[in-house]
Amino acid sequence: MSIFSKQSKIQQEIERVSVPAVADVYMPSAEEEYLKAYNFRKKLTAFSLAAVIAAEGIIAGGMMSVANKNNLPQRVLREHEIRRTEQIDIQTGSYSGETDFGYFFGDGDFSFNSGATYSGEWSENAYSGLGELKTPSEGTYTGEFSGFSKSGSGTFSWDDGTSYSGEWKNDCMDGQGKYTDPKGVVYSGTFKENAFESGECTFSNNTGDYTLVYKAGGIDSADIIFADGTTYKGSTDEHGLNGIGEMIFPSGDNYSGSLKNGIRNGQGVYSWSAGDSYDGVWDADQMSGTGTYTYKDGSVLQGTFIDNLFSDGTYHTTNDFGEYLFNFVNGEANAVAIILPDGTQFAGEIKDGSLNGAAQIKYSNGDTYEGNVVNAVKSGQGTYRWTSGASYDGAWENDQMSGRGTYKYPSNEDGFKLVGEFKNGVPEGDCKYYVNASTYYDTTWSNGKCTKVTE
Repeated sequence: MSIFSKQSKIQQEIERVSVPAVADVYMPSAEEEYLKAYNFRKKLTAFSLAAVIAAEGIIAGGMMSVANKNNLPQRVLREHEIRRTEQIDIQTGSYSGETDFGYFFGDGDFSFNSGATYSGEWSENAYSGLGELKTPSEGTYTGEFSGFSKSGSGTFSWDDGTSYSGEWKNDCMDGQGKYTDPKGVVYSGTFKENAFESGECTFSNNTGDYTLVYKAGGIDSADIIFADGTTYKGSTDEHGLNGIGEMIFPSGDNYSGSLKNGIRNGQGVYSWSAGDSYDGVWDADQMSGTGTYTYKDGSVLQGTFIDNLFSDGTYHTTNDFGEYLFNFVNGEANAVAIILPDGTQFAGEIKDGSLNGAAQIKYSNGDTYEGNVVNAVKSGQGTYRWTSGASYDGAWENDQMSGRGTYKYPSNEDGFKLVGEFKNGVPEGDCKYYVNASTYYDTTWSNGKCTKVTE
């Protein structure tokens, strides 16, 4: 086999590069389902909170009339009423329980005309301490109150199955807590004024299991196990997988790098389970830009890729025939540098898929050649220098001195140079034999032997 035989197969190796699309492996519907779930939760949360605030605002407004300062006659009348009937009726409902000279104070129950009820601790006509507030068609809050407001630790269970358990402030979810909606979406972390500030949101659907990490009120990263076994861990936002992350596929392939809307975009590394890898720029889920593709056997493509095809750069490979470094332009190899097992070094042009054009060769014995080659052999004009000091500069054909040229003798031999015709590697025909730089004889040669000398 020729030492250059592998070169013709390089384009085939490039074309076999196959890059699985991320969307094909992890199902595009994952992002859609995530967005649907997110929007549902956002809508549900906004509705629930707005309804609760509105309903409780009505209740609190009615109770404020109770908290207003009452004059002594009113307090006397109320104290007398509860001792006689065991309850106090006011415009918004009725109270039964402990009092402090007409004030609601201690443990007591209040039934609103609207159907809402409160049972728990009171202080100066206001919810204060532990209690339970039930709001019709909304839900139930059990926990701490301060001045009619949910403040402290408590749990609100909405009638639709939504619940929040954690810290409250001024009737708002505020502090550490856990919010769960009917679909099983769970927010666990820090809330501020009814908004999720930081922590984790977890949920599952038919596309997989999701854990979203929130920071400063927005989605920062995700840990996802898709239904097909693909996993993702890294940056994201409310629009999808955006930023830096790592994706591991069921095949064993792995991608680590930049993503845009769930597909590879920017700098990233893809490693195939078969052993190949690509480290470089991606565009629209394809190798496009500057990068390095490394084969399992250690061969390396380095340079510019366009739509998964190698365009410009170098290809380095080592095999039983030697070490090769090819240069590519527009997807075609145009030059190569080779080191053979015996130490011979070759550097030259590639045309028409073979070694054609200018070349430089350094042989293992120290001889050198600089000139033209055709199909990897010396043909055309070129200069060969022997380690003995001899040299030939002239025409070549089929690796032999053939045509007009100049042969210079080494310093340890008689003669200075021979100028004339050569054939099959030896002088043939008329030649000028120089004994020094200016003195020569006309000679005739046949099969490398001088047959005639003319002074």
